Amino acid sequence: MICEEGKHYLYRHIRLDRNEVFYVGIGSKIKKNNFKTYTNEFKRAFSKDNRNKHWRGIVNKYGYKVEVVLE
Repeated sequence: MICEEGKHYLYRHIRLDRNEVFYVGIGSKIKKNNFKTYTNEFKRAFSKDNRNKHWRGIVNKYGYKVEVVLE
């Protein structure tokens, strides 16, 4: 359960070839007054770091898009 309202988010990664969800995750919002953009506020959703071999294989072959489902 996400306890602190407005500090976390639920996101999913959708593979472009089939338009299907292949990964769902949660992240903590990053709010910096001087540096607030969509991709920075939801940094983990857009990050390619610390992903497993399966995730990397899909992304490298088919590409993906990010959708923030819930804040």
